Order: sequence, then C-alpha cells, then structure tokens
Amino acid sequence: MKEKGFSQILTLFLVFVFIMSVVGCGKKQEQYYERGLKTLETSKQLSAGNDLRLIADALSRYYMENNELPQGDIQDVMNVLVPTYLRVPITRSGGQLIEYTSTGTTFELRAAGPDGKLHTADDLIVAGP
Repeated sequence: MKEKGFSQILTLFLVFVFIMSVVGCGKKQEQYYERGLKTLETSKQLSAGNDLRLIADALSRYYMENNELPQGDIQDVMNVLVPTYLRVPITRSGGQLIEYTSTGTTFELRAAGPDGKLHTADDLIVAGP
C-alpha cells in the first residue's frame, strides 16, 4: 500500500516536472521569438537607411552634373536616375513607399520607421546635397 502511494506521488512529481519544463520551454521560445522580431526590425531599419543613402548618393551625383535635382515623386526620380546613377530602382523600403521632396537644389528622402507611418518621430530621413 505504501509503495502504491509512493509511486502515485512519484508519478505526480514527474508530471509536475514535465509540465514545468514545457512551460519553461514555452517561455524560452517566446523570448527567442521576441529576439527574432527585434532582429528583424533592426535589419529592416538598417536596410532602409542603406536604401536612402544609395538614393542620396545618386541624387548628389546627378546634382553635381546637372546643377538641379529631379522633380516629382520617387518613381519620377527613379526614371531619371536609373541606370546612369543607380543600377536598379529603389522606390520602397521595408515595404513602405519612400517619400521624395525637392526644392530643386535640396532634397529630402523619408522612409517610415518601425511604426510603419510616415511623418512620425521614428522616420528615417536623409537630406542633401
């Protein structure tokens, strides 16, 4: 009788240990998932910054040769820059359309930040020349 009670306690203990290990693994998986999301967001921001710098460099070279900047939206600008100043058109960054504005002698490129919205505090902005 005592052996049966002991085996039941042992079984309950093993079930408890198993459940705690599963819950613990779940928490660990959640931490890995959160880290993965942060890494993905960081890589998107780095990629967006790189895209804006590539366009800015091409715009600066265009300005040096033409004494003016292209007018219009980002698609119009790509029609002017590709293939002489940029190898491929870059109109989106992180899935969002890049915004281009120009006065003719200065420009601003803007990509949405982590919140996915333009004209908020987390936007990435590159201006020039």
